[in-house]
Amino acid sequence: MESRVSIILVVLALATTACAARPRTAPQSTGTGRAGAQSDRGIESGIEGAVVIGPVCPAERTDQPCPDKPYEAEIAITLDADGSKIRSIRSDKDGRFRVALPPETYKLVPASPNPGAPPYAEPQVVKVEAGRYTRITLKYDSGVR
Repeated sequence: MESRVSIILVVLALATTACAARPRTAPQSTGTGRAGAQSDRGIESGIEGAVVIGPVCPAERTDQPCPDKPYEAEIAITLDADGSKIRSIRSDKDGRFRVALPPETYKLVPASPNPGAPPYAEPQVVKVEAGRYTRITLKYDSGVR
């Protein structure tokens, strides 16, 4: 009986040590599409917009326009002042996104699915003002010429 108690105490000590050694990180909240992030209740400002990709035709002619197409993309949102990551969001299949954020200046950094090759988009600095959503368009260059 005494050996069983000792074994149980050793197992509990190991389990406690393993849990205490685990790094603690803040959860990343992710907004997807039009729904935004789940924990943004009460924030009445932020960024909304569209992500597009173009050109999508090898040769564009005036008699046959070839408009940019909606693009589903991962976008990191950082504070412009120090570059610290706030969250990541993803545009929906129609290229739309909406994320609630408190007033501040942010940088949206579109992810490149093929680093060093198209498609890619430039980061965009966006100022969010109290009580309103700032509208933007992020444009990916498809590399088609």
